[in-house]
Amino acid sequence: STAADFRNRQLGLAKDLAPDTAGMGSVEKGVYSGVQSAATTLMTLPLSVATGSPVPTLSALSAITAGQSLGEATDKGLPLNQALIHATKQGLIEYGTELFPVGNLLKNLTGKTGLLKTATQFMVREGIGEQAATVLQDLDKWATLNPEKPFSEYIAERPEAALETLIATAVGGSIQVGGAKAVAKGIEKLQGSSVVDLGKAQRAEEDHLSVQQLDEMAAKHPLRE
Repeated sequence: STAADFRNRQLGLAKDLAPDTAGMGSVEKGVYSGVQSAATTLMTLPLSVATGSPVPTLSALSAITAGQSLGEATDKGLPLNQALIHATKQGLIEYGTELFPVGNLLKNLTGKTGLLKTATQFMVREGIGEQAATVLQDLDKWATLNPEKPFSEYIAERPEAALETLIATAVGGSIQVGGAKAVAKGIEKLQGSSVVDLGKAQRAEEDHLSVQQLDEMAAKHPLRE
């Protein structure tokens, strides 16, 4: 019950902060979705940039997706085991479709690829991955959460869903690439300063040893007395 209460408070807060998308068109929904997605990704991207691995970002994104899906399934009245299966599928789809674009983005960041090339490659890969995720996740939601709806309704929703995904990818992708570049540059400066500090510390230690050796040599010299 404590977990349920916490989730309800989080949902209430999200509803208070988020705009009402009910009256929005495809373009507005796509822009809002893109900004929301970029904000979520940029929260976890620094750890992936620092480690050079997409796993931290992918794990966070898939966990968030799975958590939201679990809530949707329980709200629909599904038994816990079915809700967990649905959430797991949604999370795995998110992980799989984001693996290629996020991995390539990190490769370009560590390789110091130019901004234009990085953005172009990310947009193409992210666009393909997001469209695939939309199709697969919506299909799973239709089959699991809305089995009473005809399949023709799912098909009829594809053009609008594809447009929203395209806009969200363009908006979110541009923010993510710019933010990722800034994050990578910041981490590079921190790592660079650490190397400089380490170099200074090493030189100071070497200087200390040299002075100590000179003092020992001087102590043995007759002129010292």
